[in-house]
Amino acid sequence: MTILPWRCVAKLDPERYHSDHLLQIVVHSPFDAIILGGTSGVTRENATDLALALRRRRVRIPVWQEISDGQAVAFGVDGYLVPVVLNATDIDYLARGHIQALRYYREQISWNHLLALGYIVMHGDCAVGQKTKAEIPRDFYDVLALAEYGVKLCGLKALYIEYSGRLGDDDLVARLRALLPSVQVFYGGGISSYDQLDRFLSVASTVVVGNALYTNPYGVFDVATPKMV
Repeated sequence: MTILPWRCVAKLDPERYHSDHLLQIVVHSPFDAIILGGTSGVTRENATDLALALRRRRVRIPVWQEISDGQAVAFGVDGYLVPVVLNATDIDYLARGHIQALRYYREQISWNHLLALGYIVMHGDCAVGQKTKAEIPRDFYDVLALAEYGVKLCGLKALYIEYSGRLGDDDLVARLRALLPSVQVFYGGGISSYDQLDRFLSVASTVVVGNALYTNPYGVFDVATPKMV
């Protein structure tokens, strides 16, 4: 099932430098959406600046922000993704931070433009794993338990399998999606070539391309264009 009609998504980190050339590549590549987000260093100012830079280049696809800090909510975006890190041992990233934000911002929230994403962090050494003190799943059944907690007990409609910085297990993603067919399963981590992108597009609902945008965008885009349309 697809809650948001996205197959392949670009993820830009507002803290990083974005040349005009890079933004033009992203705007004119066949992505279905752009997500603005990062683990640290994201502010309302730099996220809004990046959103407006994309608007100036006449971006034609949705631009959403992944909110990692309640004080860093950007203007100029089409919607917001709220990460709920299901295997965080720091309660701020599982519930407390979200509850505090709702206390102050609930009357300003456009619920039709917001989606909660149940994150399962699979790589303990990555920035988000360190920040949330994530307890990394030992095997597929740990992943399934976390997913069912998020979906069946908490009512989440989307999950994000986050390998962040390394290529993950496509078989695990395929098994999870087969067991939870009503859930939109995002995959992110380590995509740097068309072959990798194609592999994960075949098993995930949505694939997120992040670091490759900054290191080797043409390694994915030039070859991937026909398949991503």
